[in-house]
Amino acid sequence: MNLATQFQEGNNLSLKFKTPEERKKLLDNYVFHVTNGYSDESFVPCDMQTFRRYVRDFPSDFDTDRITEARRQRQLFWENVGRDGTTGSIQGFNASSWKFNMANRFDWREKKDVDHTIKERKSAEERAKILIEQINENETTGTEPSQKSEGSDQPTQQASQGI
Repeated sequence: MNLATQFQEGNNLSLKFKTPEERKKLLDNYVFHVTNGYSDESFVPCDMQTFRRYVRDFPSDFDTDRITEARRQRQLFWENVGRDGTTGSIQGFNASSWKFNMANRFDWREKKDVDHTIKERKSAEERAKILIEQINENETTGTEPSQKSEGSDQPTQQASQGI
């Protein structure tokens, strides 16, 4: 047996989930865990670094679409808790705790951070002219100011279509 074969066997001997059946059970356990709202960090059979290694090393045993769907279902689980709690279906619902939970689990915020940096520099005179044109356009059409795409004086396709 050559050194490369011994090295490979040594690595495989350290695998906790050696067979496709064991890896299928690992995936099933992960999907069940996640769809019930639990975090990756609390997955008991193995840590996430190990789980990601199995997904990478044994792609035929781990359906990544199924993993992605399970993660979306986890977020849906917690959004349903929030909906049910705010509509009075959960007695003793703690909205502050739920809000904190959503922020930590899904980077959820009440308000989205908006980047206010200017991508293209224009003089105050140019900006004033654009604003006056928009105001005049809105007064004649009776519409709200259109959204501009970044670095452009043209309305975005969505804004021009009212989306």
